[in-house]
Amino acid sequence: MMTKIREKTHVLLYVLVFCFVALIVVEWGAQYSDVGSQSRGTIGKINGDDIRYADFSGAYTNQVNQARQQKDGESLTDAEIDQISEQIWSQFIEEKLLRKFIDKNSIVVGDSDIVNELKNNPPEFIKNSPAFLTDGKFDASKYAQALNNPQFAKEWAQVEGVLRAQMPYNKLQAQIGSVAHITESELRQEYARRNLKLNGQLIYFSPAEFSSTDIQISDDEIKNYYNAHTDEFKEQEKSKLAYVSFDDSPTSQDSTDVIEKIADVKKQVLEKKDFSELAKLYSSDRGANQSGGSLGWFTKGAMVREFEEACFNDKVKKGDVIGPVLTTFGYHIIRIDSTRFAKDRKSSKPLKKGDPEPKDSVLAHHILIKMEASQTTIETARENASLFYETAKEESFAAAYEKYRAKYNLKADTTLEIVKNESGVIAGFPDRMKNIQRFAFSEKPGSLARPNGTHLGFTVFTIVSHTDEGMTSLANAKEKIRATLLEEKRKDMAFKKAQEFRAKINSIADVTKIDSSITVRQLTNFLLANSVPGVGRDARLNGAIFNLPISTLSDAIKGARGAYIVQITSKEDINEAKYQDSRMQLKQALIGQKQQRAYREWLEAMKKKAKIEDFRALFNL
Repeated sequence: MMTKIREKTHVLLYVLVFCFVALIVVEWGAQYSDVGSQSRGTIGKINGDDIRYADFSGAYTNQVNQARQQKDGESLTDAEIDQISEQIWSQFIEEKLLRKFIDKNSIVVGDSDIVNELKNNPPEFIKNSPAFLTDGKFDASKYAQALNNPQFAKEWAQVEGVLRAQMPYNKLQAQIGSVAHITESELRQEYARRNLKLNGQLIYFSPAEFSSTDIQISDDEIKNYYNAHTDEFKEQEKSKLAYVSFDDSPTSQDSTDVIEKIADVKKQVLEKKDFSELAKLYSSDRGANQSGGSLGWFTKGAMVREFEEACFNDKVKKGDVIGPVLTTFGYHIIRIDSTRFAKDRKSSKPLKKGDPEPKDSVLAHHILIKMEASQTTIETARENASLFYETAKEESFAAAYEKYRAKYNLKADTTLEIVKNESGVIAGFPDRMKNIQRFAFSEKPGSLARPNGTHLGFTVFTIVSHTDEGMTSLANAKEKIRATLLEEKRKDMAFKKAQEFRAKINSIADVTKIDSSITVRQLTNFLLANSVPGVGRDARLNGAIFNLPISTLSDAIKGARGAYIVQITSKEDINEAKYQDSRMQLKQALIGQKQQRAYREWLEAMKKKAKIEDFRALFNL
């Protein structure tokens, strides 16, 4: 038995070390093959240090292949590919910055650190390894036995090498995070925020009650606000793009081919060919086709209307093949395997009190065939877009448009001005395109981006204009300031009304006697993080009401959303025993959050200071 365990451990260590090394390569970029002689050049620079194309493309290609495998070999969307490029790029930047900082500050890991880590804090991939588990939990004795076995010296040396590469980064993160600490006051405040509840009543005075037509805003007020809030009027860097799109939607021939495919698949179903195999071969429903198109039992309301109408009617019976049924998902061929309809129930047993009424239900399989463009249609659109792009590069965007406008039924359009952002938002496009964002702010007007897959098809972008960051003029900011001042004055009027109303009452119970139109809102089991019913979350209000004494009617409270009068009827105090029970766990969670935040803020500050040059657009990556 022990021999078998050792043999399994021996093999497992090889596999785990390989996987762990692969993880480090992806995450830290720590071990790349030296293929400089094959490199196509530099894809970026971090503080003058090159990021080689070969290194980046190697990590990028590996990640893309892994993502495709996770999608069962299906193609990735442009958005998914772009996200992978961003992830790899971010990892390269961080690795370069961290490695330089580690070297400069002599953050080293000694042999004793490695030994201590292996003995007392084994990596998670080892702790989760089946070879070291007993009843699903990490077994320290099994681990110690393997660790001290000289037969595995070579394997442990590989693990030590991985730890030696990784631990300086862990050590750096721990040093930065060590500044994080939690005071007793912060702990109690967070415990109260999460756990303590109050009950009471509240009346709300909304700024919306007051008409803006009765409020005057002078030019001097606008000017004074502008001068006092200059940070609000800093203009971001902006670009504007022109574009044309080559449609890749299904052609009439594609539609004919799909209809013929549907007819052929249904014919095979009617010929009693194995439905599960047909589903695996033809269905576009990845979730269902892995189980042979099985949908299991379902009741009314579980499916879209067209599908439901086909399955739930008086004529449906076991063994029926229905379809094609068109829904928003595509065309469905449905096989009814069994039904449980009220009309077929012969049991005369009355329902017991409280028993739910039996629902009609159907057991079925389906094959989904989408009305999709053929690969030929997609590739033709891609090739036409590429031809446009190459022509525009040689001549100009305008010249290429004039040359191909009629032939491909093109319509040129422009985006609104877009601002630099990390999410890849391009004004007017639902697609997230970080590569086009990079292009828009790294190239000059007139530059072209390679065809990019969008909801319109294959789209070619060119930069029309670019505006550097600066200040919005007073003239352009005037209406925005007027709206801001108007809202503040309406809040002041709401607060004044609350003060006047407060002077007339001694408790919330008096409210309806004075004005029956005012709504009294209930605060039931209200937490510090909660929203007020019908109003929303107002941090200023929440901070105030938890400090109010019980039963005492508050003064008028000016919040971020308007004004309030509150009366608390009951409020929990901290239960010292419960607090002490959860104190350490809460402290660890809060310290962990602070450490992570401190590290990310430090790293982001490093990135902002760094000179980062991104040439990925030149390589279409």
